[in-house]
Amino acid sequence: MQVSEAEFQAERLTGLGGSDVGAMLGLNPWKSKHQLYLEKVGEAIPAPAGAPARRGTALEPLIRQWYADTTQREVRIADGTFRHPDHPEFLAHFDGIVTNEKGQEGVLELKAPGIHNYSKWKVGGLPAMYVTQVQWYLGIVPAFEFGSFGFFSAEQWDGVHFDVPRDNDLIEILQARAFEFWHEHVLPKVPPAPDEDLDPEMQEALDAADQALLVRREDPAWAQLMR
Repeated sequence: MQVSEAEFQAERLTGLGGSDVGAMLGLNPWKSKHQLYLEKVGEAIPAPAGAPARRGTALEPLIRQWYADTTQREVRIADGTFRHPDHPEFLAHFDGIVTNEKGQEGVLELKAPGIHNYSKWKVGGLPAMYVTQVQWYLGIVPAFEFGSFGFFSAEQWDGVHFDVPRDNDLIEILQARAFEFWHEHVLPKVPPAPDEDLDPEMQEALDAADQALLVRREDPAWAQLMR
């Protein structure tokens, strides 16, 4: 069932979603942890969606079809909001459910970044804030084995996708950080400390995820994209 934008934004205030995790950890270059806190306690209004987000929403059906055609995977639309069974303040709202070549189900995220970020991510791999976003979703839906990001360039009319396998150790740390943020800051309305560098445990978890291997590919299709 489709919900209005107002209803969707109201529901986001009831918990932490995947797009909030990067800000909570200080990984989001566009939103700080303090700004996230202000939004969740109702003291700030979330900024309107920027051009890349609006473009991604408008092109989502096309990008979904591009992803299905490119990967030859089954893709289904994911309607509604998922909540963690034990922590209803943990939310997930993603763009689709994908079935890979092994028959495993995973979460699908589709984005249409501007040409600068598209070119940078195509070569450099999936940014850490998106790695944590997809692991957040996998923690909320335990049946999912992997996540997949599809980036589509409207300027080049082409795209690239990255698969990220489930990392239960990283998921556990993300959920502990989210529980602390929600219950020690949002609910009692106690502002968090200013953004700092990642704490050692989180940095170690991200390093252990071996992002370089997760988000780069060596197959012929990847080589063709690099030309």
